[in-house]
Amino acid sequence: MKKISLFAVFALLVLLTVSAQQQSVYRTETEKHIVWQPGVKLTFDMFQNTQPSASDTAMMHRDNRQSLPYLGFWDVLDVPKKKSWKDLHEQAYFCAAFSKFQSFVVVRDSFDLAVAQMQWDIMELGTRMSRMFLDSQQTNAEESLGCPVTGVVYTFYSTAAAKGRDFYGSLSKALLHNVLVPRDQEKLVEYRRFVDEMLASTAKFATRPEEAWRLLSEKPTQPGLKRAKKVVGPL
Repeated sequence: MKKISLFAVFALLVLLTVSAQQQSVYRTETEKHIVWQPGVKLTFDMFQNTQPSASDTAMMHRDNRQSLPYLGFWDVLDVPKKKSWKDLHEQAYFCAAFSKFQSFVVVRDSFDLAVAQMQWDIMELGTRMSRMFLDSQQTNAEESLGCPVTGVVYTFYSTAAAKGRDFYGSLSKALLHNVLVPRDQEKLVEYRRFVDEMLASTAKFATRPEEAWRLLSEKPTQPGLKRAKKVVGPL
């Protein structure tokens, strides 16, 4: 058996510690919000609003539900502070946020919680559609010109965000109409299977912790970047 030196063990421990610290740098939850991340599930305790408005309760009765999740499709674009974009690239961030202080529950019904979780998952899929669209635009531009290109994300950022929101709106509306309102358990299982398959197939484009923290903190996480004051509208 080969002997392992104390130095090698120490070096390994240092690497593991640094890696763990890097992973914990970015928070994905605050007192008010939590951003979708792999493995994070909604619980009834996250629904912290105890005084829903009249419009909230009306919406709850309309959709035949015992709780109401407040979800937000958040997005922001950061661009280089300097006019020259030679060394820095613009960065677009998207996330599916759950508002703890706005969401409320009247009756702790597992069916409603399952639907709320699926709505959150569908919004996360929407953010992935936005990233996939930007990735395809960037790839196409670089393949056409045969060199790295800046400005593509800036140009198509709003279009990407709109595509993500449209995806969420369409699938979420279908979920409410086909599953929640009739409270169809079989349809719930069917939609759950479909959403899980989509989450698995698009895992490469999942929301990263640093992306979540960029939107929660409202501050650029990369030096040399600032929030874009002006953006190109949807194309």
